[in-house]
Amino acid sequence: MKKLMILACCVATAFGAVAQQQVLKDADRAMKSEGPKRHDIRAMLKGAMTNAETANDVKTWYLAGKNEFGNWNDLYQNLTLGKDADKKDMGRSLIDAYGYYLKALPMDTIREESKGKVKIKTKYSKEMLKTIASNYANYYNAGALLWEVQDAAGAYEAWKIYSDIPFMTQLGKDAPAAPEDTVMAQNFYNMGIFAYTAKMYPEATEAFVKATEYDYPGNDAFDNAIACANMAGNKDRAFEIAHMAFEKRGNDNPAYIGELINGYIDRKQYTAALEMLDKAIAAAPDNAQLYNAKGILLESQVTEDMDAAKAQALNDDAFGYYKKAAELAPDNGVYQYHYGRVIANKAYRINDASSNLDNAAYNKMREEQVLPLFKEAVIYLEKGIQLDPDHTHNALPILRNIYYNLNDAENLKRIESM
Repeated sequence: MKKLMILACCVATAFGAVAQQQVLKDADRAMKSEGPKRHDIRAMLKGAMTNAETANDVKTWYLAGKNEFGNWNDLYQNLTLGKDADKKDMGRSLIDAYGYYLKALPMDTIREESKGKVKIKTKYSKEMLKTIASNYANYYNAGALLWEVQDAAGAYEAWKIYSDIPFMTQLGKDAPAAPEDTVMAQNFYNMGIFAYTAKMYPEATEAFVKATEYDYPGNDAFDNAIACANMAGNKDRAFEIAHMAFEKRGNDNPAYIGELINGYIDRKQYTAALEMLDKAIAAAPDNAQLYNAKGILLESQVTEDMDAAKAQALNDDAFGYYKKAAELAPDNGVYQYHYGRVIANKAYRINDASSNLDNAAYNKMREEQVLPLFKEAVIYLEKGIQLDPDHTHNALPILRNIYYNLNDAENLKRIESM
C-alpha cells in the first residue's frame, strides 16, 4: 500500500506539471488572439509561476512579461483615444513586466552540441531586451501616472527602473542614453520623495544620496537623506551621509553638522570631532552654529569621575564657545538658552566649591559672585524661551531654581505657571 501511495503522489505531481505546461500553451495562444484578455492571461500564468516544474521554465516568465507589456500598450492606447484606463494597473503592469523579464533572462539558455562542440544560444533574450529598451521612456510616464493616482511606492519603482535601464550591460549598444546629470539629479530627488511618501525610508535615503552624486543643488538632498536614514533607524548610515555632506558642501547647513557632532559624541571620538569643528570655524569664523556645536562637544566630555582641573578647563572652554554663539546669533533662542544655562552652571560650581567657608565669607562670596551670575543667566534663559519656546523648555526648571535663589517670588510664580 505504501508503494502505491508514493506512486499516486508521483502521478499527481506529474499531472500538475503537465497541466501547467498546457497553461503556458493556452496563455501563448490567448496572447496571439485578437483583443487578448490580459487579466485572464495574467491569472492563467500565476499557477505556472508557482509550480515547481514551470517556475524554472523561461517561457513562464517570458509570457508573463510579454502579457504585462501588452497590457500597458493596450491601456496606453485607450488613454490616447480619450477612453478610460486604470492608471494604477497600467503602471504596475510595466513594473511587473520588467521584473518578469529580468527573471527570464538568466534562464534563457539553450545548449546545442554539434561535432563535439557546445554552443549556448538564447530563444527569447533578444526580443526581451529590445522590448525593455523600447519602453525606456514609458517607465518615466508610468512613474508620473502612478504618482498621479497616489501610488507612491509604484512611482518609485517605475522611476528606479527608468534610472537603471541605461546602465543595463545586457542591452549593449541598444542601451538608451541616460539623461543629463541635472535631469538625473532631479529624478533621483523625486524618487526620494516618492519613497518617503510610501514610508520606504531606506529606499528614500539612497535615492536622495544618488541625487547628491549627480550634484543636486543646495542641501535639501543631503538633509533629506540624513532625515530618512534616521527614520529608518540607521544612525550609522546617517553619520556616513553627514560626512559626505560635510566634505561636499562645507559647513553651511545645521542638519549634517549636528548629525556629525552627535555621531562623534556617541562614538566618543572627541578628537576627530574637534578637528572637524576647528577646520570649519577657520573657514567660517562667523558661523554661530559651529561655536555652539563645539561648546556642546567640549561640555559632553566632562564626567563625574574626571579630574577636577580637567573638568574645569573643559567647562571654561565650552563657556567661551557658547558665549560666542550667543553673540553672533542674538536672535537664535537655542544659543541664548545654552549660554544662559552654562552661566547658571558656573554659578552652581562656584557655590558648591565654597561650601567649606564660614557663614560670613560664604554670604560675601554669594553676593559678589553667585547672585550676579544668576541674574545674568536669567537674561539669556528668558530670551531663549521668548525666541524659541518649543526648543528651550528645559530653561524653565533652571529659571525656577534661579528665581528661588534670588528670592524673586513674582517671577517664581510666573515660571511655575508655565
